[in-house]
Amino acid sequence: MRSLDYRSDIDGLRAVAITTVVLFHAGIWPFTGGYVGVDVFFVISGYLITSILIADAGAGAPSILRFYERRIRRIFPALFAMLLFVLVAGLVLFMPFDLRRVGMQTVAATAFASNVLFWLQAGYFDASAVLKPLLHTWSLAVEEQYYFAYPLLVAAVMRRAPHRLFHIVAGIAAASFVIGIAQLSFDPIGAFYLPLGRAWQLMLGGMLALRPPAQISARVAHTAGLAGLALIVWSAIAFTAQTPFPGLNALAPCIGAALIIASGHVPGALAARLLSLPAIVGLGLISYSLYLWHWPLIVFARYALMREMTAIETAGIMALSIGAAWASWRYVEQPFRRPRAAHDPARSRAPLFAAAAGAMALSIAAGLALFRLDGLPGRLSPAARDVAVGAFDTALGRSACDRKSAADIAAGNVCTLGEERAEPSFAVLADSIGIAMLPGIDAAARAAGRRGLILTQSGCYPLLGVRNRPSNTSPRDACSSVIASAVELVKSRPAIGTVMLIGRWANATEGSTFGVDATSDWFILDQQTREPGYDENRRVFQRGIIRTADALAGRRLVIVHGLPEQRFNVPRSAGLARHLGRLVEIDVTRTELEARQAWVRAAVTNLRDPYKLQPIDLTGAMCSEARCPATRDGRSLYSDDNHLTRYGALALAPVFARVLGRQ
Repeated sequence: MRSLDYRSDIDGLRAVAITTVVLFHAGIWPFTGGYVGVDVFFVISGYLITSILIADAGAGAPSILRFYERRIRRIFPALFAMLLFVLVAGLVLFMPFDLRRVGMQTVAATAFASNVLFWLQAGYFDASAVLKPLLHTWSLAVEEQYYFAYPLLVAAVMRRAPHRLFHIVAGIAAASFVIGIAQLSFDPIGAFYLPLGRAWQLMLGGMLALRPPAQISARVAHTAGLAGLALIVWSAIAFTAQTPFPGLNALAPCIGAALIIASGHVPGALAARLLSLPAIVGLGLISYSLYLWHWPLIVFARYALMREMTAIETAGIMALSIGAAWASWRYVEQPFRRPRAAHDPARSRAPLFAAAAGAMALSIAAGLALFRLDGLPGRLSPAARDVAVGAFDTALGRSACDRKSAADIAAGNVCTLGEERAEPSFAVLADSIGIAMLPGIDAAARAAGRRGLILTQSGCYPLLGVRNRPSNTSPRDACSSVIASAVELVKSRPAIGTVMLIGRWANATEGSTFGVDATSDWFILDQQTREPGYDENRRVFQRGIIRTADALAGRRLVIVHGLPEQRFNVPRSAGLARHLGRLVEIDVTRTELEARQAWVRAAVTNLRDPYKLQPIDLTGAMCSEARCPATRDGRSLYSDDNHLTRYGALALAPVFARVLGRQ
């Protein structure tokens, strides 16, 4: 390819890609796999960028400065307009802890590193997608990381061995594809977000530009183009959040995009004619701005509503997204696409680079300020601020004592709580629910003059031989080894007479979380499990208690249960309700709690006498006869929807005092 003749069908292909992405993000059935639109964008981008570099080489040699000038003009204006909107809207709407996260997301998006940030954040304490208005910038980060190196490669090879460029690109693409498949087996989040396993998608487009299809018949072009469209649409409908991706499954949308691009070289190809219809091309022209704007608008709408959108609300947000995208394309993208000094583009390059650097510096500074200032809680009213800052008032996620390795535990390298001068006489085996309760346990232990071992492991039920398996991940064998080491450490300390087991038991026995963000298929298993399932969860739970009780025979085994789970993230929903002047029913009812906890209570009661258990039910301390409050005296009892704040944990100190007041 030696020229950059405009192809309206490629803009039409952009329209297909952005449509699948937007419908997926809006939760519109049946586009459960609409995320494949990003992969289509990658193929298009690789094709066009390689075409540009080749065209430059035909005029002499690829100019790296000219390439990055084009990228800045194409990417930066609309991106920074969207970032400014997110920061302003976040200041108006978001609670401090959510705005703090937006600050870090802004820094990462500006530095084109948001894919790395979201990869690192993915885990047990990760915020849900609805709290990430810049989540979609991960794909921009992948592209820009790729384009830091790819133009340099093309320029170097074009100078020394241009006839080998295709083979070099094909070889790197093959290596990237293999890496992506391998990565999916041991790091599926990294396979999705990181560029090494994604580069082949862009290089597939590059290979099309380097070796356009040979002369093909109109019949072949018609068939290839329509097959490509079918592959993309089929992927967007057939795939789901549980589909292993990218890996081999990414071949379908990427090959589909490649077939459409290849078939478009034949004049009159059916797919190209269809994609060149004016309405489709128009949508393709604004696709970049639509990609930037639709997701933040969805996030802010859901955040303000504190629920999923209705069909009418979704349609309204879609219309608003298209309107914002058109305005962004017309008044932000287009004015910056061409250098003003047309007779001497190089003269406009230096001020452009300086302006880009300045915009990046300002954006990073703003994001860092929001992060370091904890989301500016002072902008809220006192009533909203008092409850919203509960998200920061927690031992959760800030304790260096959590998640000790099995080796550290075996060596006795663990933390303690309570009276420092006393010999440890009790231990706390817990998941994150128990970590959040540590301030209350510590207060009770100090009052009783006792000291205990902290043996906590976020995301792991403190039961021997029990492993977690959320629906789309592999079993977490680390849980089994860590809990086994904790039990062995307790057994090696004869002075430890009391062991507290604290976990989110209802989550384990029901196989689901609770509330507006509830998820299902949360399975646990052990060595006796043949097939994970909801009934099996309850059997695994019982076997885990029996196994743990047998291992700790001779010690008092205290099982703490009955902590109410709330329907909403309490600091967010209660703070936002006060911030917006709404009346929102946040507390969970006692009836809901009893239904959620019934099986756990019955199981613990049945096992109490045979295995000498001491159940501690927190329901009485946390609930009235009718409701289980989420706040008390204007302060949040919870740091989210199920973990206590320090304030909430200290409210349970009298309960733990009754446990620790005697051996």
